[in-house]
Amino acid sequence: MTDRKDSGSDWRVPIPSKDSATLKMSTNLQKISLLSALNEVLKERRSLEHRRNSLLQSAVLRQHLLEETKDQYDSGWQEKINEALEIGDNCEKQCAMLRDRRDQLHKELIVTIDRTTSHRILHNIPSLRANYKIQACQLQRDIADLKRRVNNAKFRLDAEKKIANSLSNTVKDLRMEASTKKFSSMSIRPRTLAILSHQSHCKSTRENSRLRNAARFTTFVNSWKH
Repeated sequence: MTDRKDSGSDWRVPIPSKDSATLKMSTNLQKISLLSALNEVLKERRSLEHRRNSLLQSAVLRQHLLEETKDQYDSGWQEKINEALEIGDNCEKQCAMLRDRRDQLHKELIVTIDRTTSHRILHNIPSLRANYKIQACQLQRDIADLKRRVNNAKFRLDAEKKIANSLSNTVKDLRMEASTKKFSSMSIRPRTLAILSHQSHCKSTRENSRLRNAARFTTFVNSWKH
């Protein structure tokens, strides 16, 4: 080891060639080890990023499929409900028309009875009453048939509403499942960063002294070259 000159001229420190080669080789091995570890971390990160993107794409596709399925079911059941309501309205109108017809016949019967004063009409009253009774029975049967049709339409409508509610609950469950998967895919990145940070901290703790020695040696070699 030579002393440094006051004039500022170039000076060099002799280093044993064997120790220098050994230290350089050790430093290179450390660098290679660190680069390998870094490559492994980057490779794992790329794999996790690819998996995250795949999960996000799957969640988006499931969301689109869910919306399309919901729209199809909504449109189909809405058409059936509208048809059932239209049938019910038509039945109600027919019932109202039959009631009006019955009332009209009843009024005509009363007017006819009031205006018939002759003995012949009086003797024919039983036959007229029988005819009106027959007509009234026919109207009652028609009204009962229409009521039965209305009740059947209401029953079908209630059944379709129950099915629609069941499908709506199914759609809600699918939407919750898609949201849960989307949230899981979104939480992969923070956990990955935490794992990488923990691994990096552990490695830096184990190799702290060796890195300091390598840094000192690099500084020394650079100063020796210049």
